[in-house]
Amino acid sequence: MVLSLLSLSWILFSTLGPSQIIEVNLGLGDHIDVDAFDHEPSLQSFLQSINTNELNQISYRYTRDLIEYTVDVTISNAYTALHPLIGEELFIASFSLMSTNQWIELFNPTLTDQSLDDYRLMVNDLLYAFALKSSIAPLSNLIIPLIQTTPTDQPISSTQALHYVDDIAQLQLVRMDDANSPLILDDIIVADTITTAYRTLPLDQAYFRRHPRTTGPSPEFDGLQWRGFLDDIPFNNFTIAEPQVDALTQAKAWATDVMFGRGMFAAGRVEEAFRTIESEYGFMDPLSQALLFSAPNTVIQGLNEQGQSDQSTFREAIGRYNYLAARVPGATGLSMPNATPWITTNVILIAIGIGGIMAVILTIKLIQTKKHT
Repeated sequence: MVLSLLSLSWILFSTLGPSQIIEVNLGLGDHIDVDAFDHEPSLQSFLQSINTNELNQISYRYTRDLIEYTVDVTISNAYTALHPLIGEELFIASFSLMSTNQWIELFNPTLTDQSLDDYRLMVNDLLYAFALKSSIAPLSNLIIPLIQTTPTDQPISSTQALHYVDDIAQLQLVRMDDANSPLILDDIIVADTITTAYRTLPLDQAYFRRHPRTTGPSPEFDGLQWRGFLDDIPFNNFTIAEPQVDALTQAKAWATDVMFGRGMFAAGRVEEAFRTIESEYGFMDPLSQALLFSAPNTVIQGLNEQGQSDQSTFREAIGRYNYLAARVPGATGLSMPNATPWITTNVILIAIGIGGIMAVILTIKLIQTKKHT
């Protein structure tokens, strides 16, 4: 299952007549891989200027080859992960069918070694077995070279290429069931051009890699799960995205948005502004929500309505949220969330404190022991 469920920085690409819309959905702290976008200089400058440490919604338009592109960027808690991402099933992480360099990359998103004995690669309906006792280590890759030549019965591996004859029209990762029939796990439909989340690229000039928040295979090909890179961009093995922020950072980002962002510019559109920050609060991790109440004096900084540097606190952010809620029909203000995450937060802090004290005591004892010897 692809982590579009949690995620992550998906980009939806749709065509509306002579214009195209690119929706860029990012989590806090996400890295924007500008190499996967159109190399239009103005677009590249726009993407590089985005601060993904702030909750925000911004748009940019540019024209290329008589087509107007609208890039809508959303940085939201909805796509922010505070915990490591793991999966349950191998998947195809990248592939290249360029004439100069061809491969298929598998990734193991689990925390255990995965044997390949029951897996096969299927190319144009032909099955290829892996070398006996092959496996992929946890959170690791296996790259299989591809060569267009006479097929052999030789099992495939990182050093033994997969040989195929006809041009590839379909790449699949399958697992053999108890009846020795292939169960399709991952499916790639190959064409002369492939439309990815960001753009359409020719097959013979680019390689393609899964979105970094992917945690599992997809039995039906969906180009929106993929990014395309021209052949002059250095290839890097697929790595699953790691959390970029912690609970405190997420809480600060939300409070800053309330006090110095969309919550500040609510005049004349109170309900729209409130519903936005209400949604962002709902998308937050429970620990982040709890910190707003358990650490109310935490300071945040930003630019006020006069464009001057200013500061505020979590307590004041909750106050403004409740002020806006009181002016929206049917809205509810915030109060202390259920006790479980709050207690968890404090237990963690206490445990850290105790651990620190014990470490100091042990260090002192070691020093004393050395003095007596």
